[in-house]
Amino acid sequence: MASASAGLGAAHLPSIVSLLTTRLDRGFMIHVLGATLFTILAATVTPDSDPEDVEDALREIIPVLDADVFGRAAQEREEVAAIRGAYTEAKRSRAFECLTLLAEHGAMPDCLPALLAPVTKRLAFAANQGLRTKLELYLQAVMRGVLKNKHASTEQTLVLCYSVINDGVTRDEAVKQQEASQTLEENTLGEQKRGVKEFGNRVWENGWCVFFGFFFSF
Repeated sequence: MASASAGLGAAHLPSIVSLLTTRLDRGFMIHVLGATLFTILAATVTPDSDPEDVEDALREIIPVLDADVFGRAAQEREEVAAIRGAYTEAKRSRAFECLTLLAEHGAMPDCLPALLAPVTKRLAFAANQGLRTKLELYLQAVMRGVLKNKHASTEQTLVLCYSVINDGVTRDEAVKQQEASQTLEENTLGEQKRGVKEFGNRVWENGWCVFFGFFFSF
């Protein structure tokens, strides 16, 4: 399959990966899927690959890597020693190597949002030490690829990083401000002077608070 995929080229990766995921979808086969995906990518994603073809393939590939790092396959490798001993494919994950390959040969920085989607959707739970370790390994794998990506523009990558960090900080500050405001409203509920609207009544809670929340989000 690796030889056939290499002959077809990166442009056909979405079809190949889709075919694999519909066949290798249960039991020990999910470990075979992860190992097979790495073998195919190693043969197909090369310096001669079109970066846009690699980027187009992420829609099919990233869910497989997500499941391999954070899903049932990862859990079985950690908890079921019998599976690790019975199947060579289950001894270790090749997902991080796949991520490095994709980050090295994909269009930069355009493919970063798709590559990092499994991380961004779990950031809110990063306080969990086990999850944080996996997130760090995931990010390190992507970073290794980005640093070797000959198509990466330093300026564009820095602009993207700044945008992501700025959006994250702005969102965190907005959440903190909202929590502080809610605490203040709860502490002063019922203490307003006559004629001054209280924030705790039903009209405010069901209507205007939604409006102002929408307005201030801009």
